[in-house]
Amino acid sequence: MSLLPLGELERILPYLRDAETLAETLGDQHRLGRLSVYMTGQYYLTGDHDRALEYGGRAQAITEALRDFSLEVATNAYVGQVHLVRGAYRAATDLFRKNVEAIVGDLTHERFGLPQLPAVHSRFCLVVCLAELGEFTEGIVRGQESIRIAESIEQPLNLTVAASGLGRLYLRKGDIERAIPILERGIELSRTWNLGIWFPPVASALGSAYAATGRLADALPLLKESVERTAAMRLLSAQSPALTALGEAQVLAGRLGEALELTRRALALAEQNGERGHEAWALRLLGEIALRSDPPDPGRAREWFLRAHALATELGMRPLSAHCHLGLGEALRLSGTRGESDEHLATAARLLSAMDMRSWTLPTARGPETLR
Repeated sequence: MSLLPLGELERILPYLRDAETLAETLGDQHRLGRLSVYMTGQYYLTGDHDRALEYGGRAQAITEALRDFSLEVATNAYVGQVHLVRGAYRAATDLFRKNVEAIVGDLTHERFGLPQLPAVHSRFCLVVCLAELGEFTEGIVRGQESIRIAESIEQPLNLTVAASGLGRLYLRKGDIERAIPILERGIELSRTWNLGIWFPPVASALGSAYAATGRLADALPLLKESVERTAAMRLLSAQSPALTALGEAQVLAGRLGEALELTRRALALAEQNGERGHEAWALRLLGEIALRSDPPDPGRAREWFLRAHALATELGMRPLSAHCHLGLGEALRLSGTRGESDEHLATAARLLSAMDMRSWTLPTARGPETLR
């Protein structure tokens, strides 16, 4: 699996298929289980999430039959990632938490046949889920654990993975000052050690953090490179959020036409691939673009925010729900519906306070516009 960190996705699948055929011929269930895990990851990364879940189910069945702890760890990690990208954050959280709670002591330095330490990777994935759910307190603890484990072996890939998770959580929370140095460390490691597959998520998060602080000259090239790399690697699972992050920065730059085109592409990809969390964030951004149009279109903005909020509520995405209430409050204020506007802003204030999202504590505050 050494091709995976490099982002050589198209070269991996033929090898996996050949190995799968050999394992089936030999009737080797251990190898079939391991190959099913790798196939799950391959199809997840390339956006074929239905096929990924098929192989994931096969891996789970083999794992249960063999009672193989190493295989169970790998299966939880890879199937969990499919649930994560599809927006099933609670289901994903359950699988990642199983790994985190089981991989303790000396086991934290075991790879279990995976490219990075599962003790780090499962914490990274758990942190991303917790950030979307607004459970920041636990997310910070798990993220800091992942950093400590990665630093204990001083291995670039694991440090990049750990930095990506904790940095993205701080970004989602609106704690930009903490997010930036962590993500800068991740991007430096990714470039230095040619960790191609990890560059896009770290670059998108760091570019969004720069944009949120007004550093558009630093943000836009980084965000554009992230989009270009996901396309070049055919890394479909990362394309929608990369496009949305660039779209948000273009909004801040005042380029609403470009932002609208990027966000429509992000929404189409998310819908096509069943990535419901990514879909919800793209819908919210369309609402923001409608509000910033000249003249503003509060009616259209309200429609986008309501769609985003419905998905956020279904998926348990509390930070996104709070942003939608803020957007709805502004849209209704522009429409002259002051009473309903105040209700949405008050709801947003309660949600933001409960999650300790300090940059968004006031109902009338717009806060950092980019929280990818």
